[in-house]
Formats: sequence, C-alpha cells, structure tokens
Amino acid sequence: MKNKRYDWVDVLKFLGIFYIFVGHFGWNSGKFYYFVFQFHVPLFFFASGFFFKQEKKFKKFAWEKFISIMIPYFVFSFIRLFLIAINNSYSMGTCLDWSISIVKGIRNTLPAGGIWFLPCLYLTQLFYFILIKLFKKKKFVFVVSLILYYFALYGLKNNPLVLPSMFWNFDTALLYLVYFTIGNITFVWLKKLDYQKLKINQKIIFLSFCIFFFSFSILFFFKGRLYFGGFLWHPLRYTFDLFATLILIFSNCLLAYFLKNVENFKKIRQNTLLLCCNEATIRLLFTNFFLFLNIEIQLSTPLITLLYAYLMLAFGEKYIVSIGTKIVEKVQKYFKKNSPLFQKKNILKQERL
Repeated sequence: MKNKRYDWVDVLKFLGIFYIFVGHFGWNSGKFYYFVFQFHVPLFFFASGFFFKQEKKFKKFAWEKFISIMIPYFVFSFIRLFLIAINNSYSMGTCLDWSISIVKGIRNTLPAGGIWFLPCLYLTQLFYFILIKLFKKKKFVFVVSLILYYFALYGLKNNPLVLPSMFWNFDTALLYLVYFTIGNITFVWLKKLDYQKLKINQKIIFLSFCIFFFSFSILFFFKGRLYFGGFLWHPLRYTFDLFATLILIFSNCLLAYFLKNVENFKKIRQNTLLLCCNEATIRLLFTNFFLFLNIEIQLSTPLITLLYAYLMLAFGEKYIVSIGTKIVEKVQKYFKKNSPLFQKKNILKQERL
C-alpha cells in the first residue's frame, strides 16, 4: 500500500529543499544563511521519519532501502563527477580520488555537497530499525537517540558538526537520529491536525503555539543563535540547539500547513530526493546556461538570491530530475531483478504453480 498523501507534508519538503538551495549560496543569502543552517538538514531527517515502516526482517529492509536511497546516491554522484571533470578538465588521477571519496561518502569531501545526506539517511533508518526491534516502544528509542546525540557531540574523537570523518557519515547519523525519531513519533499527531475540526479551546491553544513558534522564529532570524545561546555553558548550547531547531522545524510544519494548497510547492516536493541529490549539478548547469547566453548573474541582494534559488528549483525539477529519474529507475530495476530476495520470490512463485 502506498503512503497516504498529505498536502502539507508535500509543502514542508518543498520548504526543506528550498532552504538547502538558499543555504548553499552562503553570504549572498544574507541573514537567511545562518538562519536556514540552524534547521534545514534536521528538517529533512525529521520529515523522513514520518513514513517509516517497520519490516520483519532486517536484511530485506536494508536491501530495499539500499536500492531506494543508495542507488540514487551513487548514480548522481558519478554524474556530478563526470560533469565537473569535463568543466574543470580533471586528470584521471583527480577523478580516481573523487571516486574513492564517493565510495566513502563522508560529508565535505564529495564532489556534490548536499548528496552526503543520502548515505547518512540510509544509516539513520538502519539504526532506527534496530532500536525499534530492541526496545519495542518508541519512547525508549527516543531516550536512546537522545543519548546518541550527546555521544556524537562529546564522545567521538571528531565532532561530526565540525569534522565528520566516518564511512557513510556514521557519526553524523548518530547525531541526526534524534530528529528522525521525533519525526516518526510526532507524525501520529501532526497528520490528524485539522484546524476546522478543533473546538474553541483547542483553537486557542493551537493559535497560542503558532504565535510562540513564529515569534521565536522571527526573533531567531533577526538576532541569530548567539543572542539566545551564546551566553550558555558550552554543554548546554547543544541542548539549546536541539530545542531551537525543533521549534524552527515545527514552525515550518505550521507554515506548510497554511501553504498546503499551493500547487507548485506540492509538485516540486515530489522530487525533493532527486533535487537534493542534484543541487550542485543543477547549480552548475543553470549557471553555465546563463554563461552560454552571455548573461552574467549578480546575486547582489538576499531577495535576488531567493528568487534565483527558486528558479534553480523549477529548472531542476523540469529538466534535470526527469532525466535523472529514468536513469535511477533503470539501475534500481536491474538491482531488484538480480537481488537474492527477488530471485527467492520467483522460486516460491514457481513452486506454488
């Protein structure tokens, strides 16, 4: 059975990928640069937890997730490498070094910046699967994921926020697992949200939360992280970061709820995974397209940067994603047909016949 469609989730994922694009413009984004980097990656892990489904067998779950997550990662990583190798006239040795980096999948070492998210998400889902199997109840899984959050920050040799260093972002997955867990737990209530069906007292409570979340978000945007947490004792800063990030995430959930009828946002959401994979590739092709037309783009203001980011999204969704989807589907189809699980199903069908 396919997952039920929630319009506000579609819009939320659009907002997430839009923040990714905006954040990667750096200082050209103005205050949006620091603002979106506080929560845009956790937002993706949070939303990824919504539709987690528990399988009985770990092997089957791991293989199916590998096909759906890691195949796009490898396909689009090497497409990106191919394009930048042509654009920058890379030597064979340089291409080999980049290929090794792709296999390792460590954040900040890849030819495409945002694509590190995929191997990290893959491991996060495996971690969550194992914890659910071990502890059964989600509240216990949340406690463990919270412990792993602090362990990743203080117990590892390298802080994954500063210097990620483990294969497929194992260390970063330990850090972001808590957001995936919270997303999976809270979606039970979030998906039932219907403002029109609330009673008067419930509407008052709901609007009070809206005022608080949006007020905090606006103040955070203008004042920044240091205004709130800069004075805190260092270990408490990461605790503040967790709470602040969750408030900003829930603020975006509310924003998505209010924007749920915007059709363009919902359409782009359907391809957020591929857009995330190809953010750097879309940027490269989009920029070179304007150079081909002898048009120089100057992102002189944050507003122009936001508009440019949206145009990149629309361009990528219409042209790049459609081609990439066909390539990924063919590779995934090959792996499914040649996987031991698929062959085992065919043998069972033949035996029944």
